[in-house]
Amino acid sequence: MAAKKWPSCNVFHTGAEQHQVWHFDLKGKRFVPKGGQTLPAGRPMPPAVAGKTWQSLLQPRLNVAWLPSEEVFLRVVQLPQCPPTELTAMVELQLEKLSPMPVAQLLWNAITLGEGAEGMQTVLVVMAERAAAEAFLGRLETAGLFTDRLDCPAVDQLMALKPDTDGAWILPDLSGAPDKALVAWWSGGILRSLGLIQRPADGNAAGALRDQLLQMAWAGEVEGWLTQSPRWHLVAGEETQAGWLSALKEGLGEEIVLIAPASPEELALSCANRAAQSGDMIRGLLPADFALRDLRPGRAGLLRGAGRGRLAAAIRGKGSGTARARLHQRTGPEGHL
Repeated sequence: MAAKKWPSCNVFHTGAEQHQVWHFDLKGKRFVPKGGQTLPAGRPMPPAVAGKTWQSLLQPRLNVAWLPSEEVFLRVVQLPQCPPTELTAMVELQLEKLSPMPVAQLLWNAITLGEGAEGMQTVLVVMAERAAAEAFLGRLETAGLFTDRLDCPAVDQLMALKPDTDGAWILPDLSGAPDKALVAWWSGGILRSLGLIQRPADGNAAGALRDQLLQMAWAGEVEGWLTQSPRWHLVAGEETQAGWLSALKEGLGEEIVLIAPASPEELALSCANRAAQSGDMIRGLLPADFALRDLRPGRAGLLRGAGRGRLAAAIRGKGSGTARARLHQRTGPEGHL
C-alpha cells in the first residue's frame, strides 16, 4: 500500500493568529494520532516540524497543508463506473461544465465516494484557482513549511456524514465565511448535489435562506432525484448554530435536525489516511512545480552533503534506488488525486 512509504504525517491548519499541527504515525496500514501542537503565526515554523532535512530521505514524512476553505470549490458528479486509471480522463471531460473559472487556471482532483445509481459512481471534484493556491504555498514556504500535499478538510467532513434519509445537510463551518454555508443534498443514500447559500447580514435572513434552499430543492425535482419533501439538517458547532438555526427555523417552518461536526483532530486523521492511500497521485491540489522543490536551491542542500555520514550510506547500493524513488515519486498528472 502507498501508506508504507510514509512512516509519519503532519497535517497543518494555518491561521492568522496561530497554526495547528497534528502528528500521526503509521501503524499497520493506517495512521494513528501521535499528538499535536499550536504554533504562533508570524514566526518561522520549527524545522523539525515543518521543514525537510536529510533524514527525509531515510524516513520520509508526509506534510499535508489545508488550503483555506474560501479558496476551494466542490462539485459532485455521477459518472459511469470505471477503473481508477480511467477516472481522470472522465472527469476532464466534465471540467468545463463543473469549473467556476477557465480550466487553464485550475487545480483539481477527484475522489470517488462510492457507488451511484444504475452502474454509476459518485465522484467529488475538488477545485482551486492555481494563482490562489500558489500564493498560499508561497506564504507557507516563507514561514518554513514545505508541503507534500495540498488538501481541504471539507472533503473529510462530507465523508464523515452518515445520511439516513433524503434531505439537505447545511454546513456553515465549511464555507470559509460566517455568512455562507455549503449545502449537501443526499437522495437514496447518494450525494446528489453541492451548493452554497448566503445569509444576508441585513434584512430578511429567514426569507432569503428559504428562497435559496427551495430553489435548490426545485432543481433536484426537475433532475428527478428529489422525489419527496427533504429533511433539513444543520451541521455546526455551538458558536455557529446561533446565527443559523433561528433563521432556518423561521424561514422553512420545519424541524431542523442538529448534527455535531467532526472535530478538527478527526478531520486531520481522516485527511492523513486518505492522503496515504492515494498512491503516486499524492499531491492533491499541490502544483507540480512545488512538488519538485526538493531539487531546488534552498532544499538542494539535502543532497549536497550526500557524500558524508549516514546519508551517504543511504544512497549507496540498494539505498540509491529507494532514495531516488522517494525524491521523484510526486510527478503524476497535474492536480489529480
